[in-house]
Amino acid sequence: MMEGLPKGWIVTDLENCTQILDKYRKPISLKERNKRIADKKEEDLYPYYGATSQVGYIDGFLIEGRFVLIGEDGAPFFDSSKNIAYIVDGKIWVNNHAHILDSLTDNNFLCHFLNQFDYTGYVTGTTRLKLTQTRLKQIQCPFPPFNEQKRIAAKLDKIIPRIDAIKERLDKVPTIIKRFRQSVLTAAVTGKLTEKWREEHPEVDKTEMLLDEISVEKYKIPDSWSFVKLNKRIAKIQAGKNFSCPEIPVTCKTVGIVKISAVTWDKFNPKETKTVQDQSNIHPEFFIKKNDFLISRANTIELVGASVIVDEINYRIMISDKVWRVYFYEIDKKFVHYYLKSSKGRNEIEVRSSGSQLSMRNISQKAFRDIDIPLPPFEEQKEIVRQVDNLFTIADNLETHYQNAKAKVDKLTQSVLAKAFRGELVPQDSNDEPAEKLLERIQEEKAKMETAAKKKKKTKKKPAKKKKKAG
Repeated sequence: MMEGLPKGWIVTDLENCTQILDKYRKPISLKERNKRIADKKEEDLYPYYGATSQVGYIDGFLIEGRFVLIGEDGAPFFDSSKNIAYIVDGKIWVNNHAHILDSLTDNNFLCHFLNQFDYTGYVTGTTRLKLTQTRLKQIQCPFPPFNEQKRIAAKLDKIIPRIDAIKERLDKVPTIIKRFRQSVLTAAVTGKLTEKWREEHPEVDKTEMLLDEISVEKYKIPDSWSFVKLNKRIAKIQAGKNFSCPEIPVTCKTVGIVKISAVTWDKFNPKETKTVQDQSNIHPEFFIKKNDFLISRANTIELVGASVIVDEINYRIMISDKVWRVYFYEIDKKFVHYYLKSSKGRNEIEVRSSGSQLSMRNISQKAFRDIDIPLPPFEEQKEIVRQVDNLFTIADNLETHYQNAKAKVDKLTQSVLAKAFRGELVPQDSNDEPAEKLLERIQEEKAKMETAAKKKKKTKKKPAKKKKKAG
């Protein structure tokens, strides 16, 4: 029961202030819908709605009007950043995944209420939550005077779209940050990032030139850079063993073997491991150490060849046959890491990987060694790494600000809605008819409608019985 509501408000079950029109819904398979709309004109089609939105079209409608739809199953009941209910208007067809509601007062008010309600105890299921009609009817709804409902709905109709617009702009930030990172890497591995630095450091020795005409045209690297096969800077590639282990993360008291997911997302994750139980499989020479360069030889096409440099490790974890440790000489390994993350480096990896496009891809040691890499002088490599680190720190800070802002905005909608349904969003008017009287009139009207429907059913003509022929 809700407490502290303004004078003139009451709390009632949802079924007392709405009509539930689920008898007008009917599911039609996608195959059947496609068959029915084939060769039909767009103006002859009607929207077909599901749990959270329109899911297609069909060549007919079951009901006409302005209604609130709320998912019966498949709706994000416990995700406060998403809507559970939505408004539809016109000639529509609804499947069995959504309830059809018609408020006996204001549909906008009802829709906003359902989008802030806590459905704990009202929905059942685990993987696919379900809100039955019985539980829907029992939802406790704050019921203000009718005019106040209109004022609340009008206010929310102004505020919520503004919040949604902010969310939409925020949703673009991760893509912007991702593009920024990639542009930094592209500038880094083509020499553009350190153009000014080279002008200020003309004394830096040029690297040994190992370019051919094709490489020069393809990569257009600075004159002071060379171009080599990665093999010329690899001292050793160390691969671990492959053996069966339980999917239990390593602890301080156990030994683990690394999974490819530990090196997938640009930072080493020591919890992405399996626990080694057979002591004969433990080999200290395979233990991962701080500053190790690790790379996955197997993954999806987008992630095969993902690398990390281990910044910290407090567990005994071994490399595996799918995660190599690579030793380099006369090259900054972090420069290699950034090159492999760049679009040029990714292309080098992907064109050399093998396997089905729909399954795991692999890159062999031979193919990895064959990767082409632009090679600046060693001092410039360090400068490139320094500048990329600084720019990526800026990107990291922006990402943190974005996450904080998103969390606040996600809570803002619920905060505004909660305020609305406590009676704190708009002022009360003592001249408004109390909700209790409004509900009494609604109940009387509903009773009349039900009586009329029963009377109509009883007086409906029955088919005449055929007379039996004599003799």
